Amino acid sequence: MAEKLDECKKPFLSTVFTLSSHNPYVVPKEYQGKFPKGSNGIHETMLYTDYALRQFFKTAASKAWYQNTLFVITADHAITPWHKKYATSANAFAIPLLFYAPGRNLKGKREERVQQIDVFPTVLSYLNYEEKFRSAGNNLLDPHSPKFAVSIVNQCYQMIQGDYLLLYDGKKCKALYQIEADPYQKHDIKNLNPKVVGDMLSLLHAHLRLINQNNKS
Repeated sequence: MAEKLDECKKPFLSTVFTLSSHNPYVVPKEYQGKFPKGSNGIHETMLYTDYALRQFFKTAASKAWYQNTLFVITADHAITPWHKKYATSANAFAIPLLFYAPGRNLKGKREERVQQIDVFPTVLSYLNYEEKFRSAGNNLLDPHSPKFAVSIVNQCYQMIQGDYLLLYDGKKCKALYQIEADPYQKHDIKNLNPKVVGDMLSLLHAHLRLINQNNKS
């Protein structure tokens, strides 16, 4: 991939979507037997993926465009649950999101719940893009922008904001959980926190309206 990028006309935007660490967990023939299989099929392919990323960045670092490139690394969903807490709807989509700019002083670690749709406005902000654009995402480099994540689980919208997880079926709130105190989502507290429910539903409705507007344009 690094060699293919070197063939691109500069500046460039490119993506690669890998499936090695996805069922059926196939490691390329030349790397079979190189990594421990572990106790789950995904373990071997995760070690291969880690190795592949190292080789990619080792090669990319030797290219002229490397110091002037923003790398965005993320996933589409979480892995087969290994720890019990990842067998919940809250963590079914729990993935890392990394912005790596070797030529810039882009440092820090944040714990907010955000989503892939935020990548687009964040990259434009990083590039100092000043023209108008439409996006339902939020700029993660802006400390004042809303931070939340929306997905669909069992025919319900799932919204996570801060320490709260809300389930909404399109008509009413089905449940509200406090993630840190109740990581396995056993205690519905929607009736105890009407203001939290109201605030989250207002933000969710605004978010869905913006998505629908973007889809129509």
